[in-house]
Amino acid sequence: MSFLSPLFLFGLPLIAIPIGIHLLNRRQQKLLPWGAMRFLVSASTRRRRLWRMSDLLLLALRVLAILFIVSALARPLLPVTWLGQSGPRAVILVIDTSMSTAATDGGQRIFDQMLEKVDELLDGLTESDSLQVLIARTTPYWLQESPVEGNATAIQGIRSAIHQLEPSLGSADLSAAVHLAMDSPEDTEKMIRIVNVVSDGQAFGWDAEEAMPWAELKRKIEAKKRPSLINLDFVRHSLDDAANLSVERLDTVRTVTAVGQPVTVEALIRNRGNQPTAASVLHWYAEDQSLGISSVPPLSPDASVSVKVTHAFETAGHFDLWCQVDAQDVLEADDEAHLIFTIADKLPVLVVDGSSQVDPLYTDVGYLLASLGFGDQSEGEGPSWESGFAPKTIPTSELASEVLDPYRCVILANPRRLSLTASERLKAYVEAGGGLWVVMGDAITAEEFNETWYREGIGLSPLPLLTTIGDPESKEDFKHLQAPSETHPATQLLADLQRLDINRVQIFRRHQFDELRALDTSVLLRLEHGDALAVEQNVGQGRVIFLGVPLGLAWSNLPVCQSYVALVHEWIWYLAAPSFERHNLSLGETIQMTVDNSPAAGDFSIKLPNSQSISLPSPQGSSRGLSFNQTQVPGAYTVESDDLSLRSPFYIERDPEESTLRGLNPEELATFTSIPSIQVGAKSLSIPKNLDLEIPTTPIANTLLLTLLAVVVAELLLAAWCTQQRNPGISAVTMEG
Repeated sequence: MSFLSPLFLFGLPLIAIPIGIHLLNRRQQKLLPWGAMRFLVSASTRRRRLWRMSDLLLLALRVLAILFIVSALARPLLPVTWLGQSGPRAVILVIDTSMSTAATDGGQRIFDQMLEKVDELLDGLTESDSLQVLIARTTPYWLQESPVEGNATAIQGIRSAIHQLEPSLGSADLSAAVHLAMDSPEDTEKMIRIVNVVSDGQAFGWDAEEAMPWAELKRKIEAKKRPSLINLDFVRHSLDDAANLSVERLDTVRTVTAVGQPVTVEALIRNRGNQPTAASVLHWYAEDQSLGISSVPPLSPDASVSVKVTHAFETAGHFDLWCQVDAQDVLEADDEAHLIFTIADKLPVLVVDGSSQVDPLYTDVGYLLASLGFGDQSEGEGPSWESGFAPKTIPTSELASEVLDPYRCVILANPRRLSLTASERLKAYVEAGGGLWVVMGDAITAEEFNETWYREGIGLSPLPLLTTIGDPESKEDFKHLQAPSETHPATQLLADLQRLDINRVQIFRRHQFDELRALDTSVLLRLEHGDALAVEQNVGQGRVIFLGVPLGLAWSNLPVCQSYVALVHEWIWYLAAPSFERHNLSLGETIQMTVDNSPAAGDFSIKLPNSQSISLPSPQGSSRGLSFNQTQVPGAYTVESDDLSLRSPFYIERDPEESTLRGLNPEELATFTSIPSIQVGAKSLSIPKNLDLEIPTTPIANTLLLTLLAVVVAELLLAAWCTQQRNPGISAVTMEG
């Protein structure tokens, strides 16, 4: 016990006053014998004993009154534990909502078992505690902005909000969550801060093998004014030896194409468990339409298989192509994967013809249009087959006046010297997201190219040109192409040498790039001896490709190879891709789309993976863009207008590592327990007995004053009773003769 005003304790000797008065009242009086009194002595013995007891009680009450007055003035402080309380605690509850918590063990979801532990913790809170809840995901977030007191009403509100949570398709950065909990403002009025983490114990997300985060956490704990304790409360399960078939991802060459153009999608399926899986089937869907099934063979642990489907969309728009494996495993959430396709009616392409040749064997445009499905446009011929492109051809002289915004891609076929106006308009077009393909032929010289396109490194070309080399008349002297990259989206299809013949292309003459001027340039095609033939560069939001040979037969045999059509199509779509909205995004990327901002469009909202809808601010003024950056959870997002005239889907990919259900091993757990303030598997809110705590105190002066009032009232009532008993009212006696 301690006192805020201990000087008042010098008043304690005042308790001697009632004791002295009591002793003085007991002083013996001189007795005068009266014969008649001896007959009354025996009758008054019991009453004297009662009076003696009442005197002692009055003495005790008066002593207590003085004692309470002095003590109240001294303002004593008592440790809260003396009053039967647990002590005020600042409790931070961290809840793991990663996809792995949706796994079932013994017929019950692990997440439901975690909620039982959460309820147990909430039941153990007292009114002196505070509570704050942190939801662990890839980017942890607070369930409420500030701590709430531990009263029944507040706790019930928190409990209801927690029970509305569901496992997401994402991961949980639990190491970051613990750090965020320790970084929250410290409440110095609380005896201790307890961070209680409720998780399934999956190893992924803890960074147990990284020493730096845990050393930093130890430093944070030691720097706190009040002791901190971290309880890691894991739901024990037996999933380490379970089988889990996961659809890792869907791959395709491109997700933007035209109506009627077939797309091939490849699903990668992996066994993420430690037990072999049985044979199963994979169901394919385009929106709600079934596309058929594929067989999935038995897979040993960590083995994978790829299965494909080909489909052509018949209408323009945005479509969800997805698949689901029919597997009876412990985690159903990873049994499917999605891919959003953007289907255009026709892709508008502007072809700028800079050739002066008349012979079609030497013009780029003739072969180019033929590869796009069009004949001689000068004669009004339409496409010879269902083409996904809508090309328009103009001469170089009209480029400066042509409006470029309607086109997704601009192709300059053997362009001659461009005017400054045309060059600046092309640069602005690319920076805004357009695609530009410069096909170089005999109309270009190195001097003009470097002056117009390279411009000492600030132009559209990433490299300058050297002299042109090779003799187109010497067909025996040629260079082959190297096999292009299998991972680059512009060359992925060309790299399939079993289906295409890019390795048979013969280059007789070419423009030579000076690669020494920029060693990190992206090269799409190289010759067999290593020289670059096609280079690309990102400019602003768009892309530009420079090809060192024309698209006709003048300098190569490219137009007569099977890979010619594939190269033209893939590169046009690759260049046009930035002008389309991206609907397949990674975690944390911003959803952006262009909308009609007319009054009829109304307001817009976005539907989240948990089915919650959030209103989006409508475009103001000339703005036509919507954006949403709260994409920390994988899954399907849908932007909708109020009248549902607009519905645009987006999909955030999940981390496939979340499907690995391996729990933390003893070595990893030792990383945590090596920090004295971390305990694993302890009961919720339990505090080790050896933890040195500064027990907070509570003032009891008000309690003493209330007790004093009760003592004074009791003393007054007792004194009045004693007076009445000792001096009873006796009626006057009249002597009658």
